[in-house]
Order: sequence, then structure tokens, then C-alpha cells
Amino acid sequence: EETRKYIDQCLAVNPKNARALLLKGRLLNDLEDDEGTEKSFKEAAEADPADPWPHLYLAEFYDDIMQNPKEALKAYRKYLGRFPDSRNSYELSYFLAESLYYSGQFPEAAAAYERVRDSNMDDRYREESTFNAVKSWEELIAAEVKLGRLASPAAPKQGEVKAPVAPMDLPHAYHRLQDA
Repeated sequence: EETRKYIDQCLAVNPKNARALLLKGRLLNDLEDDEGTEKSFKEAAEADPADPWPHLYLAEFYDDIMQNPKEALKAYRKYLGRFPDSRNSYELSYFLAESLYYSGQFPEAAAAYERVRDSNMDDRYREESTFNAVKSWEELIAAEVKLGRLASPAAPKQGEVKAPVAPMDLPHAYHRLQDA
């Protein structure tokens, strides 16, 4: 309660104090006030657009608390756009890929997973990124087949194929799946 009083005093002097707004958001998050948390983090981002921290806190809030990958995605992009080579960027790039995947943006998710997989910054998420890049392409292909926009390649039946065999053209998504 004392912390909240101090933060409110700071904001009474300067309602656009980005650091005080961030602290207020973190305090409200601890108190499980989701509406107040979101409002404070957004106000902090507006108060100091060059500061990446409000976007990081918003991303984590949307990802972990609100389970809203589309909003988390926006915040991760803003943070990574400002600090693409920070010590957090490898991990946040993975979380960005996860947000893309869970918001149904499978080609973009696959590309993001591939960047994490191929990164020289770290390798903590290499195995998961490799698997999830493949999974992203599989999800895209399944969705396209279900919508009738993509046909599954016909597999030849045993005994019906005679040499020489001509190669078959595959749609782009299948090539990307093979590349992943």
C-alpha cells in the first residue's frame, strides 16, 4: 500500500512519468488487477515511445496472463524492433515465433522459428524451434487442404509404378516443409 501511495505521488507531479507508470503496472499485476496493469503499461509506452520496457512488460502480460498471442505479438515486435541484439532478443524471438504460431500465422511462425533455430546468439530453443518450424508448415498445409486450396500429393500404389518415374511438382508449402 505504501508503494502504491509513493507511485501515485510521483504520477500526481508528472502523469506521464513512464518509469512510475511501469512500476504501477507491475504493482497492479502483482495485485492481479489485469485492467489496471494493461492500462498502466500502455500509458508507459505512450509516455516514452523510445523505451522498450513497456513493450516487453506488455508482451509478457498478454502472453502469460491474458493468453492473447495477437497482442503479445505486437508488443514483442515493438521490443525487438528497438533492441534486436539485446541479451533478451534470442529468447524474445522465440516467444515472438510462439505468438505467431498460436495466432495462426503459420508461414511467419515457421520463418521466425527458423531464425531462432539458425541464430548464433544462443541455442536454448534450437531443438524446439526446429520441431516447431516443421509443425508450422504442417499446420499450414493441413489448413490449406481442409479449405480445398491445396491437394495432398497422390502417393503411388505398390506395384503400379513402373520405371522410369517422372518427378512430380510439389506446391511451395511442401517445399518449405522439406526445407524446414
